[in-house]
Amino acid sequence: MREHKYNYYSLRVPAEYKGLFIVLVPTSLGEGPRLFADFDVPNPTGHNASYEVKASSGGVSELRMLRTQSGFCGKSPLGVLGECTLYLGVGAGEVRCGR
Repeated sequence: MREHKYNYYSLRVPAEYKGLFIVLVPTSLGEGPRLFADFDVPNPTGHNASYEVKASSGGVSELRMLRTQSGFCGKSPLGVLGECTLYLGVGAGEVRCGR
C-alpha cells in the first residue's frame, strides 16, 4: 500500500527580496520528499505547481528562485519587485507492505 501526505505552507515574500533559497531536510528515512512551489496556487501539488524539486542524494532538496525567473510572483511581469506570496507543498510517500 502506498500513502501520500502533503503539508502546505505560505510565505510572504517582501518586495526587497531578489530571490529565495529553500532547503528541505527530511526527518525520517524512506522515499525522498518532493517540494512543490507556486506563487498563485495555495495548495500546490505535482499537478498544478510551477516548480518541482525532487530530493537529491541524502534526501535533501534545494529550490533556488530569482525574481527574474518566469512564474516568480505569479502572473506579475518579470522583474517586478512587489510583495507576493509563495505557496509551498511538501509531498511525501511511504511504501508499506502488509498482510
